[in-house]
Amino acid sequence: MRRLRISIALPLLLCGVLLALWIASYRRAFTYGFYADKDATGFYRDYDIVSDSGQISYTWFWQYSPTYPTRGVFIYRSFDPEPDRWPWWWKKNDMGFSFAGFYYENTASPSRLGWHTIAVPYWFLIFILMIIPALRYWRRRARMSGLCRKCGYDLRATPARCPECGTAAETA
Repeated sequence: MRRLRISIALPLLLCGVLLALWIASYRRAFTYGFYADKDATGFYRDYDIVSDSGQISYTWFWQYSPTYPTRGVFIYRSFDPEPDRWPWWWKKNDMGFSFAGFYYENTASPSRLGWHTIAVPYWFLIFILMIIPALRYWRRRARMSGLCRKCGYDLRATPARCPECGTAAETA
């Protein structure tokens, strides 16, 4: 029985989790945030991760009045998704821009409040995570099919050494 390597299993597991979150983000959005106490500058700092309408975003706020009366804790909230919150293709406004599901927003007022938001579509995260298992599969398939690992030369006639580049064949 073959052993499932962590470099394949972990990205596939994370892809499964991200796929479930992606599908769920269209039915029910959620936010998970940390709301810190007032700092030395007099600002309240809030940090949120939001899953909404096919995107996951990270937002950090600073403001003079607290968002929630309870501070210094993690808070989970769930709400209906906002289908028109961030357009899918391209949009530019005074606060930021959006392109193909990616989103950036920067709003700052030095005297009162401000926030930064960075959003990434779930499909992009799944695509990035699938690169590692795909590369490992491709390399393993090339090695198992009797090709040289270095140059890809067919080793069926000379299984001990590659006549093209001189690389010795690996033994199992």
